[in-house]
Amino acid sequence: SAQHQAKGIDVLVYFWDGRDGDDVCGWWFGPNVGGDKVWAYHPDRSAQHPPSSDWHVPHDGSVDPSFRVTLRSGADAAAGRQEENQSKTRKEKRSTKGDESKGDHKKSKDKGKDRREEKEKGKGKDKDRDKDKEKDKEKDKDKARDKDKGKSKDKDKGKDKDRDRDKDRERDKEKDKEREKEKGRDREKERRDEKEERRQAEEQRQAERRSEEERKQLEEAKRRADEQSQRQREEAMPKPPTAEVLEPRPTPPAEPQT
Repeated sequence: SAQHQAKGIDVLVYFWDGRDGDDVCGWWFGPNVGGDKVWAYHPDRSAQHPPSSDWHVPHDGSVDPSFRVTLRSGADAAAGRQEENQSKTRKEKRSTKGDESKGDHKKSKDKGKDRREEKEKGKGKDKDRDKDKEKDKEKDKDKARDKDKGKSKDKDKGKDKDRDRDKDRERDKEKDKEREKEKGRDREKERRDEKEERRQAEEQRQAERRSEEERKQLEEAKRRADEQSQRQREEAMPKPPTAEVLEPRPTPPAEPQT
């Protein structure tokens, strides 16, 4: 394995054998050997040194073609570490100077910032007033729209009421027609019933007349039969002898005496 430090973090490149399985055998980048935290992986098991390319970054991702590994000797590595330390010292010095100049600049910036903040506050107040005015305008517009909607709704309600009244009138007319038809049917039925009653009454009267005539005919036939029977009885009875009746002769008038 090889160790290097970058940004205060130890970076190791090491080879892990197949003790934990073939899927983890290969070259690894991580902060410690065999740790759970790793950054890159190369599955080459035969290389004696870390491969220069075809590394998987991150370790479970695809091959990153921009990731390269360059081998250096011990002297080169020491020179590289020295150069890094010098570069780090220069950065710290620049940082200290920059902090001092930043302090002065910061004061002036703070003053300017305060003035800008005051201006921004004034602008903010103006913006707030403008926003309030805009909100008031929007509220007025909303009220006007609501009024218009209310008017249109009232109109629609009025139209709906008119339509409902028209429908009610039509329904009333239809009901009146149905009632008239029903009355007509009732009157027609009454006329038929009256006609039938008259017909039955006439038939009853005719039957009574026929019955009366038949009774009279029977009485007349009986009377005639009784008369005929009476005559027959009288004719059958013997007649008594009749005496001759002498009429008196008239006496002559007497002669007058002289």
